[in-house]
Amino acid sequence: MPIPCKLISPLVKNYCDANEVNWGLGASAVLAERAGVADSLVSSLAQGTYRNKNIHFGIADRLLCAMYLPHLWWSDPLKEHYYAEKLWDRAGRTWNAGPRECSHPDCTNIYDGSRNKKYCSAECRKAYSALARVETGDRSRCRNGHTRTPKNTIIERNGEKTRKRCKDCRTAAERKKYWKKRVAA
Repeated sequence: MPIPCKLISPLVKNYCDANEVNWGLGASAVLAERAGVADSLVSSLAQGTYRNKNIHFGIADRLLCAMYLPHLWWSDPLKEHYYAEKLWDRAGRTWNAGPRECSHPDCTNIYDGSRNKKYCSAECRKAYSALARVETGDRSRCRNGHTRTPKNTIIERNGEKTRKRCKDCRTAAERKKYWKKRVAA
């Protein structure tokens, strides 16, 4: 879907004007290099003399990312153009599903809905799964969803404290700790 130049041009102009002093050799040339587009395109957008009324979504996205402004896609006036565009990830799923409300009953956050997530953050997801386990009394699974069986559960004692721990989660934590230590060495 094409993006109107009247929405992108002021952003490019402001960015080039603000950074002209810092870079000296031409802010439009640096922006064009970072975005991977032609210098003539960036300079014509900054001057407001671009020959077309619209610009391709991919080019507009590269320019916004190069200017460190990708968050503008989720606010007016670019929001309607962003959610009208179907973006796909490598697995063939839609990337931008539009604004959604968090599925946690106590949360009122609205998030961008990318990757078809149900919750606005990892904290909401963990809090909701813990809440669901308490309400239903379901202790047949650990917090990461692994089935609790006598074979899969280990009892750890740390002084006076005793806790049941999932062996799969423990193994994953040990691997993470190992690789973190190995990469640091």
